[in-house]
Amino acid sequence: MELFYKRSKNILTENYIEERYREFAQKNIENYLRYFSGFNKWISRIDRYLLKDFLVKRKYNKKKLLALQNYIECEAHRELILAGLKGEINNERAES
Repeated sequence: MELFYKRSKNILTENYIEERYREFAQKNIENYLRYFSGFNKWISRIDRYLLKDFLVKRKYNKKKLLALQNYIECEAHRELILAGLKGEINNERAES
């Protein structure tokens, strides 16, 4: 119960949830970028554990990250990408 009360108290602290969410996002962004990059399982593991995300950071410079952010945030781009992906998935299933 002590941990429950501690979490309840922390949640009431201003910006606590936003800060924890931002930390969580920073911990996970390389995983998403690695997946989007198309690295296979072994290259991803080598990059993550041995190279400390060197390949991901090299592949996604600031300009590419800003473009990716725009594609995700912009409703028109996001809808177009989703429609294209759904079409690819449906075409692949029909061909298989």
